[in-house]
Amino acid sequence: MNKSAILATALILLIAVAFFGEAFARVDIVVKKGDWMEYQVTVAGEPAPIHNITWARFDVMDVEGTVVAIDFQTKFANGSMWLEPNITLNVAVGSIGEGCIIPTNLTVSDVYHSEYEGNITFTNTQNLQVGGAQRTVLSGISDTINQNTYLWDKQTGVMVQATTSLPDCTVYTKTSGTNLWQPQFFGLDVTLFYALIVIMAVVVVVGVVLVGVWRKKARLPNKLKLM
Repeated sequence: MNKSAILATALILLIAVAFFGEAFARVDIVVKKGDWMEYQVTVAGEPAPIHNITWARFDVMDVEGTVVAIDFQTKFANGSMWLEPNITLNVAVGSIGEGCIIPTNLTVSDVYHSEYEGNITFTNTQNLQVGGAQRTVLSGISDTINQNTYLWDKQTGVMVQATTSLPDCTVYTKTSGTNLWQPQFFGLDVTLFYALIVIMAVVVVVGVVLVGVWRKKARLPNKLKLM
């Protein structure tokens, strides 16, 4: 093999390594400014007041690359609210708070490192009713002592369910609402469902009108005969 061929082969290999390295390192997120998630929270045990949570919500305030700025709200059992504004998450480096958002290109057997929870291993996917709609969710478990478990929506990467073990209690978090997807009726998007109802109503009205016109025309010859 001459020098030109060797140099060409080396160049191709370098380009391939760079391309595949970038592909494997790519972090995909789809959330955007204005997106939000709400959670119903229940607590078992004897929680300290700061752990006795009943509701939580995060609002996406800005997205730049893999950096997501959110406002986080928490409601406690005593009725008080706690607002944490301007929280910066960086999905590329595992800075995701308490599991708020993960990349959307992860799958079963992948391991994702979170700064808060350590290594999270994804164990399986399943279809689950979340926020009024059927969603495909990805299960993950952390390698920390508490063995916290999570479910994330596979398409958007947002956390939809979690079980968090703390020294004084266990916290169960479940999605109660979001604007990332629409609730479904009979497996259909709510907008499509209502559109179908409107179409059916129009069809029924048109059908009634046509039947009325047909009956009127059918009676007209009989009246002419009587004249």
